[in-house]
Amino acid sequence: MMPKKAATGSTTIDLLDYLFGPGERDEHVDPHLVAAWDPDLPCPARTPGRMSPADLALLLDAPVEALRGPKPAEHVWHVSVRNAPGDRRLSDVEWAQVAAAMVHAAGIAEHGDEQACRWIAVRHADDHIHIAATLARQDG
Repeated sequence: MMPKKAATGSTTIDLLDYLFGPGERDEHVDPHLVAAWDPDLPCPARTPGRMSPADLALLLDAPVEALRGPKPAEHVWHVSVRNAPGDRRLSDVEWAQVAAAMVHAAGIAEHGDEQACRWIAVRHADDHIHIAATLARQDG
């Protein structure tokens, strides 16, 4: 696995529109959730009648909006994790395990912490996933 340096930003919806959209050169194929803080979260790409990217952005941002006092200017954390050249193709289940390990290691959502930051992992290509999180714990 080769993680790309994590970046921060200020707009969750812009990132989600990119992740679930066609990409810059129509390179995104079958974008879908492989993991999230809530395992029952509907996928905006596969169940658009139940969840849109805008709905998902509101859910991810809810703990940030609930903060008392000033909110972090750059509350969106994003990292992509790619297979190294020559690695075998991973299944969605395997990518979900990678995503959970990454958010645990980064301190975003440690295993078993139900009040941790909200996060998702999106796969839109065979060789990588994107992990997006909002940097406010659910317990404030």
